[in-house]
Formats: sequence, structure tokens, C-alpha cells
Amino acid sequence: MVIIHPLRPRILAGIVLTVIFVIWLVSAAIAMPSFIYASTMTIEYCEDSRVVCYLVWPDGESRGTVDFWCVRLRLSVANY
Repeated sequence: MVIIHPLRPRILAGIVLTVIFVIWLVSAAIAMPSFIYASTMTIEYCEDSRVVCYLVWPDGESRGTVDFWCVRLRLSVANY
């Protein structure tokens, strides 16, 4: 039927808007841990300074924390 009626709409606009809204909602939920636990620190050098953004997890600052790996595992499962 696509060859016979190529310009006929297939999906309703409401369904398209709902799908877009759900995609944005899921994306915001996936990014939320970075938003919640992000922090900045200013590092002073001899003549310059830099602002560094890093994640401070509730159980520590290193990459080996339990929260870090739980979030990474959830994101991997959600992506694949």
C-alpha cells in the first residue's frame, strides 16, 4: 500500500509526540545520577587555574565504589 499511497500518514501525531516524550524522559532518568552527584573543584597552578568537574558518590570518590558500578551496570543493561 505504500507504493500506491506514498503520502498518506502512517502514524498519528499524538503517538509520535508520546514516543518523543518517553525518549526524553528515559534519557533524563539515565543522566540523573551524573546530575545529582556532580561537583566542581578549582585547581590552582602557578599562573593559571582550572575548574574540574567530577562525581562524588555517597560511598566515596573513587571509580571503584559500589554506587559507580551499580549505575554502570544499570546503564549497560538499559543500552543492550
